Amino acid sequence: MVMENSNGKRKWARGKLRRLFATTAVSCGLLTGAGYGVHLQANTYLEGAALHGVAPAVKPLVWLGADQEGRNKALWMAAYAGQTGAAAELLKVGVSREAVNDALLTGATHGRTETVRLLLDGGANVRPNTLCSALFEAAANGHSETVTLLLDRGVDVHAIGDSALNEAIRFGHTETAKILRERGAKDPKPLRFTGQSPDPPG
Repeated sequence: MVMENSNGKRKWARGKLRRLFATTAVSCGLLTGAGYGVHLQANTYLEGAALHGVAPAVKPLVWLGADQEGRNKALWMAAYAGQTGAAAELLKVGVSREAVNDALLTGATHGRTETVRLLLDGGANVRPNTLCSALFEAAANGHSETVTLLLDRGVDVHAIGDSALNEAIRFGHTETAKILRERGAKDPKPLRFTGQSPDPPG
């Protein structure tokens, strides 16, 4: 019990320090640096805030000059790190359709299921081929929860010729392969050898 309390206090302290750093960076680095290049500074701080999950810093940094490019990159970083709160704030302030697709694929690749769920909720911005690729990557990396979410949202289990199952088998992700089979994916057919060598080219 003492150890659990100690770990909880350390986690709380780290979170508080992260937020203090973000606030200090904004006030000292940006407000005093207004003028040429301020949007570049805002972009850098926004990317850091997204990576570390400092969601309350998103809107102030956009107000201070973080531009479309910075917001797009920050969304990718939030998806990479599974910072769903920061990703939600970035969607509110506006990102490109391409950024949403890139972030969803990144989130699926790294098994950030809740962030993927958030991005899927804005489904009007998600391309069908991105969904197929997301299923492929999630299966290849053994992220069963993410695979289940994508299938529940209607992604075709047979996309790209049942390649999601093939990849799960290839990398030894038995639980993920089981889920895909239960949803109708077909195992690859074994190669058949006739014992005859092919004719040499003429």
